[in-house]
Amino acid sequence: MTANPRPDRASRVLPADYDGLRTLQAEFDRYQRAAFPTRSSRFFALELAGETGELANLEKKRWKGREVDAADFEDEAADVCIALLNFVNSRKIDLARAVRRKMRKIDRIRLARPESASPDPAAAEAEAVEPPVARGSDAVRTGSTATGSASAEAAQSPATTDRRR
Repeated sequence: MTANPRPDRASRVLPADYDGLRTLQAEFDRYQRAAFPTRSSRFFALELAGETGELANLEKKRWKGREVDAADFEDEAADVCIALLNFVNSRKIDLARAVRRKMRKIDRIRLARPESASPDPAAAEAEAVEPPVARGSDAVRTGSTATGSASAEAAQSPATTDRRR
């Protein structure tokens, strides 16, 4: 590990200002408070986990060779962002400050351990390989739920439509 490594080109492109994130978080909080009932941080942590799982499920479907609309990724990514903003607001976390601190820490670690900044070429190549297209019915069971059906049912359930966003 290098002591006090010098910033490099990547270090110089770290965002200098996170005020836009702070403004977004504050405006979002004002809207949420005006439009929806107050919920606990536990509720929002569970909401965040659920929305992140839905986004991951879309990626899994693509990995298996199934078609997924770009709009579905956008929708789920927005849900994850909304759930995160709900959570940090319920915990009174200044997300802009937290992200700025974390990015500086990540950069210090990256500079101190250059091997962590460059991926293993063999691992990168293996990850880039697309898996074979799944054969058979979409109802093939993987894990504890039928592929695709759980997400479709969740999207239609009243529990997922009655969310504080």
